[in-house]
Amino acid sequence: MRKRAYFFKRMGLTSLVCGLALAGALISGCDTSGGKDDETTYTVIFNRGTGASGTAPVSQEVSKGASITLPGQETMTAPSGKSFAGWKTSESTYAAGASVTINANTTFTAQWTLYGNFYNYPAGRVDANNGRLTITNSTASEVLLFISTAEASNYIGSVGSLSNVKVRLPEEKFYTIVAVDKENYEEQTAQASQFNVLTYYSNTQPYTITVSPSSTYGGGTWIFNNNSGYWVQIKKTDLTENYAVIAPNAIRVSIPIALNTPYDYFVYFSKELKYGGKVVALVETTDRSQANTAIVTNAAEPFTTIIQNVNAESTTIKPAVLVKNNSNKSIRIYYANSQKTNGAIGADFVIGGGKSELISGFETEDSTTSINFSANAWENNKFVPIEMFMQANKVYEITIPANENAAEITVTEVDASRYYN
Repeated sequence: MRKRAYFFKRMGLTSLVCGLALAGALISGCDTSGGKDDETTYTVIFNRGTGASGTAPVSQEVSKGASITLPGQETMTAPSGKSFAGWKTSESTYAAGASVTINANTTFTAQWTLYGNFYNYPAGRVDANNGRLTITNSTASEVLLFISTAEASNYIGSVGSLSNVKVRLPEEKFYTIVAVDKENYEEQTAQASQFNVLTYYSNTQPYTITVSPSSTYGGGTWIFNNNSGYWVQIKKTDLTENYAVIAPNAIRVSIPIALNTPYDYFVYFSKELKYGGKVVALVETTDRSQANTAIVTNAAEPFTTIIQNVNAESTTIKPAVLVKNNSNKSIRIYYANSQKTNGAIGADFVIGGGKSELISGFETEDSTTSINFSANAWENNKFVPIEMFMQANKVYEITIPANENAAEITVTEVDASRYYN
């Protein structure tokens, strides 16, 4: 029987003999796998996808079970505003360069996304465990978050509607946080609505800010050239909103604005203060002479605001407080019954034993006696016993003694200029 089966196989008739075998019986030498599977080939097709142009990679004939390496973008041109993000079949999505085993005719369709070049999208720099900056979204739509400008490399995360995220930023310093409505961005990209806010990031102290996309978007562009060494906040004249926040010496920072719409604005300057070589706070001043009205009537002609430097000696700087904690306790700092010092509401500001911190957020005529301190080791809060009404261009050095005696807390008024870089 073995010889006959071998004879039929040589004659190409094995499948006929096997097909005539009785149900449940096997004929020795029959190929039950289908006869010529080792020679099966499948067609692999590459489709450039919706909105793309150019030439897709050429189709391939691939043996069953063989693997192919997926190509990159090659000569395909991405749809406007999007970037190449890989390939997709009816079942799976793959990155360029992935090795895929082929066991059927397969079509790979190119994927194009707005977020392909975004930093670590979608997670960005969101860090629920170690992030010290809490960003709250006050709108009923998802918001994309950026540092400085709404560019892919500046992406730091996204936050859902009426929600918040904690982010961990690279350095302890001041940042511009830009919020962009996600749906608006997907429709308009560079002309999507934005919101700008200035914040400090600390590895030790928590901070909280609230963002939402604003009305500054449309078919026009507003360009800023900051020729000063200050942070500059471009505010509505009623002070309810920032149109933009421009970093010191930043050139050609742009935001989208609506055509034929006037934007009245004031210019506010903020100078970084350093203590012990580290940026710890800002002092603020205004220059009404640089106020103006931005308007764009033709999309091809942006409105440009050139920000000139200000004379630090002639400007008014808000008061600040330097707390020197000479005790060995970690101390919380409060201003009256409200949160007025740096830090997140509810967390306040904590200074470790033996450390000093410079704190901003005060206004002229604020009283030093409204500042109070607490520590878990104390039964009662301690108040500053010396009343000084804070003045512009001054820093108030408050020293908590090593013996923690509230009566011995001292206050010294010094010129703020000594804290400048």
